[in-house]
Amino acid sequence: MSEHAVDVTEATFADEIEQAELPVFVDFWAPWCGPCKQLTPRFDELAQMYQGRVKFAKIDIDGNQALAKRFGVRSVPALLLLKAGEVVAQTLGAQSRSALVDLLDQHVTAQTSGKPLAPVKSLRAFHGDGELKRKVIDQVRKHIEAGQIQVRGQFPPTAPICETEREQYTLIGAALHGTSMEQYEAAIGIPASAAILEDFIHVFPMQVSADPLGSLSYTLRGAMRDYPLEWFEGIPPGVDLRHTTSYFLHWLLLDLVEGSPSLPFGATSSDSIKASVRDVAVLHGRMAKGDVPSAAEWKAAREAAGKARPSYQEDAVSWGVATCAEATSWPSDELPFVAREGLNTLFSSLREIAVRHGYSAAAWAEREAIATTYQKKKESEPDAGREAIFAWEETKAFFAMLKDARPTDIAQLELLQHTLGKHWHQGLMQALAKTLQQGA
Repeated sequence: MSEHAVDVTEATFADEIEQAELPVFVDFWAPWCGPCKQLTPRFDELAQMYQGRVKFAKIDIDGNQALAKRFGVRSVPALLLLKAGEVVAQTLGAQSRSALVDLLDQHVTAQTSGKPLAPVKSLRAFHGDGELKRKVIDQVRKHIEAGQIQVRGQFPPTAPICETEREQYTLIGAALHGTSMEQYEAAIGIPASAAILEDFIHVFPMQVSADPLGSLSYTLRGAMRDYPLEWFEGIPPGVDLRHTTSYFLHWLLLDLVEGSPSLPFGATSSDSIKASVRDVAVLHGRMAKGDVPSAAEWKAAREAAGKARPSYQEDAVSWGVATCAEATSWPSDELPFVAREGLNTLFSSLREIAVRHGYSAAAWAEREAIATTYQKKKESEPDAGREAIFAWEETKAFFAMLKDARPTDIAQLELLQHTLGKHWHQGLMQALAKTLQQGA
């Protein structure tokens, strides 16, 4: 759930929304909805960006079906901007931050000054306490050694994990025994942006395994399992890590357009996107050195990256790189999830090229032909029921192909994870080193 949005029910709708003095941006969601979970941190950041100008609310459709019916919500997430209880704008799906900002700014005064969106926080790592640092490291090491730094199901996870009963944690959960970023900053003194970046990067070195039913789980073990400890050990107590994420994004974006190992399996990005990606990198370089770009400069960079981006079908890799640049065209110390979103987009765009790399040209062509035949069969009989669909020979061939391909696909995706995880960890440690040099 969002930390900065009010939960609304049918009983409280009139008071919280209809009688609200501000416009209300409502997220209709459901606990079982994956895209809803993906949207939550973005929605939470927007609530902070528009504080005092827009009220943010969340409505669980499972418990408030009358409200879902009233507003015609048939799929989630559904985002509606209401004034006096009436819809003035709406959109469906886990839209990008840029798209949601554009929607809101059409109806709410935009914030275009060069001032921060939120007060600049003054945080000192471990609050300058070496004993606290050692306690955090020992706690994280204990969970690593017990095989409890783990992700089950969706990879990468949509948010930090702390499930004590299941003994399942990502690094934020392991260090804090919780997932509230406000509590993390208060308890450990590391900015949310750096903690979220580290938490996300260090799921990538995890090793995959499948249970007898085929469900996948990912556990931090093997040669790269000490990466989180290297990160924490490298942080001197009392240092200000506010600019570490900006240094990382400056490194990452330049890295992506210069043909480095950030793009494995021989992937390359097109020349048409490189200038706009470099422009975003420059803004992060300025940010890291305390030269804060204006909101207008960030917006111009976002728009340029979006315009330069090709379609996914045309060039998936360049789409991913340009979308990563667009997603990260924000001041990361104020919006701590931007780096995570950019990296996640990049990873998604590289998945197919990683899988394809595990097959010969002939084997991949055969796989594509089976999938195409199955899809055409479905399109030719759109009214077929589930039983009929599973009786088709095309369906049987498609699922047999997926079953045979699964071990290769999993191995290739794990190779992609580890390649990116190792490289991104190196970039994270370089960003930490630059932060320390700046503060020296």
